[in-house]
Amino acid sequence: MGAIHLAILASTYAVVANAMYIWSGTKGRLGQAGASITHLGFGLMLVGILISSSKKEVISINRTGIMIPGLKDPKGRDDSGMENVTLIQGVPTPMGKYTVTYVADSTHPRDEKQYFKVNYERKDEISGKVVEEFNLYPNAFLMKAEEGRSALSANPDSRHYWNKDIFTFVTSMPDPESIKDTATFRNHPIQQGDTVFYSNGYIVIDQLIVANKETNKDLPLVDSAWLADVTVYSNEGMSYKAQPALFSKDNRPMAKRDTVISQSLVLEVNKDHQGLNIGVKESNAIMKYITLKAFQFPFINILWLGIIIMSSGFLISMIHRFKKSM
Repeated sequence: MGAIHLAILASTYAVVANAMYIWSGTKGRLGQAGASITHLGFGLMLVGILISSSKKEVISINRTGIMIPGLKDPKGRDDSGMENVTLIQGVPTPMGKYTVTYVADSTHPRDEKQYFKVNYERKDEISGKVVEEFNLYPNAFLMKAEEGRSALSANPDSRHYWNKDIFTFVTSMPDPESIKDTATFRNHPIQQGDTVFYSNGYIVIDQLIVANKETNKDLPLVDSAWLADVTVYSNEGMSYKAQPALFSKDNRPMAKRDTVISQSLVLEVNKDHQGLNIGVKESNAIMKYITLKAFQFPFINILWLGIIIMSSGFLISMIHRFKKSM
C-alpha cells in the first residue's frame, strides 16, 4: 500500500502541476497547452488506475457450494473457486447484494463465440421490491490446447455507473464435444393428479388433455394428441412448469419432449394398451451452466476522463504544430 500511496501522490502532483501551468504559464490559452493537457490527462489516467485497482472488490463470492476445478484468470493463472459463482441456467443465485440468473445463450454460425445473457437484480432489503435490474452479455469460446484439452477465452461485459463499474466475465463453461448422454427414460403410469418422484424432487401431473380430430377441429395436422401439464418441484423449493405431449398421425406416434434444464430433466408422454405413461430421464447432458467472476471497480470513470483529456491534448498539439508549419 505504501507504493500505491506514493504513486497516487506522484500522479496527483502531475495533475495539479500541469493544471497550474495551463492556468499561469499559458494564461489559459488551451491552443498552446497541448503538451500540458496531455500530461494532465495521463496523470488523471494513472490516478484512476491506481484507485480502481487498489480498491476493487470481488462480488462473486461463492456461497453456493458448487466448485468448478481448474479455473484460470484472464492471465492464465490458477484462480480460486471461492471467488467464482457457478450459475445453472434458469436458477436465480445470490451474489452479494444482487440476485444473478443465467437466462440464455446464443451463437452464430459465422462466430465461434458463445454469448450469454446474465440478469442482475437488486431488491430493497426492507420492502423486497426490485430497485435495480439490468442484463450483461459476456461472451466466451473454447480453444483447443495441448493434449486435447480446451482453453477458455473470455470477453467481459460491464455495467457503468458514475462512481463505479461492475465488470463480469465467464471463467468456465461446459465443452459440448465432451458431453455424452447415456441416461435412459423411466416410464411411470399416470393419471391426472398423480405424483412421480425423481432424484431431486417430484413431479405433479396437473392436467391431462386428450384430443382427436373428430371431436376437436383445432387439430388439422395430427389425428390425435395427448398432452400433460405438469409442475416439477425441486428439493431446493423451486417449481417449474413443463408440457410434454404425444401426437399421432396416420398411426405413427410423434413425441414432443420438454426439458427442465436446471433439474437435468427430460419429460415425454407415451401410450400403451394400459393407458398413458410419463417418461422421465435425468441427464447431465442437458444441464447448462457457466461460472462467472465479477468485480466492482470504484471511480474508474477517472480513468476514462483521463484518456479523453490525454487524447484531446494530443489533438491540440498536432493542430498547433500544423499551424506553426504553415
